[in-house]
Amino acid sequence: MHTAGHLVLDLDGTISDPAVGILRSLNFALAHFGYPTIADGEVARYIGPPIDASIRSIIGPSPPGRVEQLVTKYRERYAEIGYSENVLYDGVPEALEKLASAGTSLGVCTSKRIDFAERILGLFKLRQYFDFVSGGDIGVHKKQQLAALLDAGDISPGSMMVGDRAVDIAAAKENRMRSAGVLWGHGSVAELSSAGPDHLLEQPHQLVELAHAVQQVGSIGLMFRVRPFEERDTSALSAIYRECRAEATWLPRPAKAPDFGQDTKGEVLLVAVGSDDEPEGFVSVWEPDAFIHHLYVRPGSRQKGIGKQLLESLRSRMRKPWRLKCVRANDRALRFYLRHGWLEISSGIGEDGPYAVLEKS
Repeated sequence: MHTAGHLVLDLDGTISDPAVGILRSLNFALAHFGYPTIADGEVARYIGPPIDASIRSIIGPSPPGRVEQLVTKYRERYAEIGYSENVLYDGVPEALEKLASAGTSLGVCTSKRIDFAERILGLFKLRQYFDFVSGGDIGVHKKQQLAALLDAGDISPGSMMVGDRAVDIAAAKENRMRSAGVLWGHGSVAELSSAGPDHLLEQPHQLVELAHAVQQVGSIGLMFRVRPFEERDTSALSAIYRECRAEATWLPRPAKAPDFGQDTKGEVLLVAVGSDDEPEGFVSVWEPDAFIHHLYVRPGSRQKGIGKQLLESLRSRMRKPWRLKCVRANDRALRFYLRHGWLEISSGIGEDGPYAVLEKS
């Protein structure tokens, strides 16, 4: 079983652009059975989901077995020429080379049938970078593919799914894995943002930044990962917030108990969870100003790199420079930020006493 996390990459829309081959092969199958063909501008919506699901959405209600017939006809052309019409995204080979050189474990999980995926990777001379290739088939969903990889021990729970469509992010969430969305494929910013990936990348060279995330998790025994906040976390995060505030001897005693919901209202929350998916810490951010409002780790889980991991998780979600305010009496926290490259840019006095405004660029 692998103990270090893998970066598990989707193929279509992440490594290469399959639009031409998919469009022509779909239209080959549709025309054969007398269905209207689809226009060039419509193909993007059918890249990502399993091919049978795409065909079903195109033709609507159909006689029994028709979808399977269309898939067979589609694959007839795709096997002959469609696979070779893929176009490799600029910067992907260089990113894979750097990831491999850094010792990052890589794999592919695609809805494409495995023989097609292997041929495409071979076409672009990329197969050597990947430990495995997981391919789909009729009736098989990506969440099932990831589950099978986890069950077989081919990947660990600390691995990360990387893809260009919401289905990739959803599959990762179903398996309690982290995820990264990429914007050079066929998924829009709106689609991916609403799916809630842990990272959102604009260019292929940013794939290299994900190496640290999976390697760091592997180095501490896959104990923790960071994911977006879910409503079911509220009770646990409220308890962590109260516990951390109560032990803060440097903090003036508030007149009433701290209110987690009110104090983080409107903010983006990322949560560090253990192998049981129970929260161990969180960071909250006011995104319009790239301002970090709260960073708390359960007292019993400190000194394990969780605070640093929470900050690292912001790398692809929030543009720098980042800012935060740290009360000077909280000496431990101030030293933590300065040790990790934050710089003091101003100071002041607030209701909790003197504070420093820190910035990370």
